[in-house]
Amino acid sequence: MVSSEHKQLGDTAFGRGQYEAASAAYTRALCSLSEAGSNDPCIKGALLANRCIAQLKAGGPAAAAAALVDARESLRLRPRWAEAHLRLAQASSCRGQAGREAGTVSAGVLATASITKSVPAPARTSPLPVPPRLPTSPHLPDPHSMQSLEACGSGAPAVASYRRAAELDASLSPAVAKALSTLERAASRKRCLLTLQGHQGPIYDAAIHPTPLTLGAVTTQLIATAGADASLRLWCSATGLQLQQLEGHGDRVTRLHWSPCGSLLASASLDGTARLWALQASSSLLSPAHVLTGHGGRVSCLAFSPCGSQLATGSSEGQVWLWSTADGSCQRKLSGHGSLVTAVCFSPCGSLLASASGRAFSCLRCS
Repeated sequence: MVSSEHKQLGDTAFGRGQYEAASAAYTRALCSLSEAGSNDPCIKGALLANRCIAQLKAGGPAAAAAALVDARESLRLRPRWAEAHLRLAQASSCRGQAGREAGTVSAGVLATASITKSVPAPARTSPLPVPPRLPTSPHLPDPHSMQSLEACGSGAPAVASYRRAAELDASLSPAVAKALSTLERAASRKRCLLTLQGHQGPIYDAAIHPTPLTLGAVTTQLIATAGADASLRLWCSATGLQLQQLEGHGDRVTRLHWSPCGSLLASASLDGTARLWALQASSSLLSPAHVLTGHGGRVSCLAFSPCGSQLATGSSEGQVWLWSTADGSCQRKLSGHGSLVTAVCFSPCGSLLASASGRAFSCLRCS
């Protein structure tokens, strides 16, 4: 058989999902090409690229390593061929992944992978542009997202190859965008230190205690979370263990905020109340301190003053209230807004309070 016949067999096997057979057929095609004394970079590069993707589809560490070798050689032969850059990117993405992560990454970057059925046209002799420039395509992530992904470290070579492939052939942009999204999710999972599970429903907010605490022999920072199950939960950042579950609100808890010194935690709920929880120094657990009632709608936002003596709350009926954290009494009611208050914030010195609502913004003197 001549090289083209072996390639056709490989293409057929690949189309049937017989990736190991396809890889073997492409290997025989490369051998036939060598025996015939032909060293055409276009044909050889296409065969190597096809064998690369067949090996990646077959799976396994050895196959991934061999695919990376094929991708590099294909790119050496055809430096301006977009498919060669794409194969190198795919091989680099799959190489070095382990366990479940390998399957997740491979499935994402190879989802739209296909073989080259026709031999690519000869390369142009014009020099490569330096540095490479991203195409303006609606399919690709913005450059800042891609730079962020490159900063993760291990994905940088793959990202560079994906970018070059999309630059050389804009039709590859959708496949490149899908692969880059997969890599970004995988990089995010690698950076994830803890997964906190326990809430019965969505989690709406989380707040980290401002200072490290010692629990037994463990130095940690407390993490408070608020959820649709109307509960607050306290977690240990060192172990991921749930330390406490707090009940009291009658509806979804949507906002949390620690006081600057960390002695109080404020929570806001759709039940129209805010609550203050005191952190006990002896146990590093929270206990109820004050229930702040009076708003005519749901409490939408909250913020502590820099000294922690006051808490500002905003509500859906457009009011901002100031509370004493010492006894939970309302000190002042501000009614300048006519719709949902979306944010409140104290100035660093604590003398000014800013609030926002729809298109309106106000700044009030607190003293």
